[in-house]
Amino acid sequence: MGHQQSTDKSSPPVWRAHGGPQGADDTLLDFSVNTNPYGPHPRMVAAIRKAVTPQVLGVYPDPAGSKARQALAQAHGGSPDQVVVANGSAELIWGVVRLAAARMGQTRQWQPQAGPSGGGKTLAMTRLRQGRVVVVEPAFSEFRAASQAHGLEVVPFWLKLPQPGEEWPPIPWHSLSALVAGTKAGAVYLCAPGNPTGQYVSLAQISRFARAHPEVLMVADEAYLTLSGHSVEAGFSGKTPKPDGPPMLHTPPNLVRLRSLTKDHTLPGLRVGYLLADPLTAQKLEQGRPAWGASAPALAAAEAACLLEEFVAQSRTRLQADKLALTAGLKGLGLEPLASDTPYFLLPVPPLKPETIQNDDRAAGPGNQWALALSRFSIRVRDGASFGLPGYLRLAARPAEDRLRLLEAMGRVLETTAPGVL
Repeated sequence: MGHQQSTDKSSPPVWRAHGGPQGADDTLLDFSVNTNPYGPHPRMVAAIRKAVTPQVLGVYPDPAGSKARQALAQAHGGSPDQVVVANGSAELIWGVVRLAAARMGQTRQWQPQAGPSGGGKTLAMTRLRQGRVVVVEPAFSEFRAASQAHGLEVVPFWLKLPQPGEEWPPIPWHSLSALVAGTKAGAVYLCAPGNPTGQYVSLAQISRFARAHPEVLMVADEAYLTLSGHSVEAGFSGKTPKPDGPPMLHTPPNLVRLRSLTKDHTLPGLRVGYLLADPLTAQKLEQGRPAWGASAPALAAAEAACLLEEFVAQSRTRLQADKLALTAGLKGLGLEPLASDTPYFLLPVPPLKPETIQNDDRAAGPGNQWALALSRFSIRVRDGASFGLPGYLRLAARPAEDRLRLLEAMGRVLETTAPGVL
């Protein structure tokens, strides 16, 4: 079944757990994040440096982000009123959730209530209506966190994972449609491609689903699309579009597509992302957030990204080779990574011997056990428990030197696995 509240392989995710350093002094070799290890490009760095001069920092950035939106719109073959730029796609996720809550009538207001002793009146915050959103799991956690913060009920729709060596089963769109109709959900969020799975999700299928549910806000998180095997669906050309136009022009008005320049250009410390949407949706998003939604360096980075398509394409090719080499090395160790359309993938891992597990973590899942074991080799990996998958790791492709170090460490850890599990 496509829709499942829980399975033997899944458990409630640890919300708002993310990859990356956990402190300023954290210097572990990092396989837990999916940023491009070959960036940032020197031209990107130069563009950002021009935006951090005293002259630029001494004035407010363009509140409309006009140049960046114009450049991104041209790259996608659309118009600037279809683009919203922000300090990272996570910020945009929260803005989209605010919009979804407003669309569903998710409001609170002060209403008079009887006083404690029955006399007089006090004011109490009352929720008039609770909306629901569907999250296609496993998924990036920020949409769930934002929805819960806005008082929305989150309904999970768990996708079935393939067995090692198998391709991903098709997304059960009919089951998802039934769940959305049955719960009267006002929004659906899914990662395309999947995160943490790397599963390819067709833009055409997403668009058909959105058109079949015009009352539902469809949110496609395409943070890794341009580094995936189906990057053409990103519709990012950097040139004047052909007459038939790229996908941006043909998506339904209730579809929002989120993008993160952090991943393509290795800019997690800068924070820059954008979204593509119907002009009215984009306008409402702009109206619902504070002024100066993107800093001057972030706007400069967005403009520069539109001129670096060749760099992203070269990185995509290199990362594909890195992933193939990493998965081959893991198979050589007797492990079975799952199929993936992205530079990252899921890896089922066996439990470790109880006597080798430190810090009273014997009750933790295998993914957590492996993460702790590899940290002792100064390597960070992503524990799948943060996505509700405690028996998995998420690994990202990295250059050869890093890959060999990871494979050596994993071979050492395999010596401490419970007997008979491989």
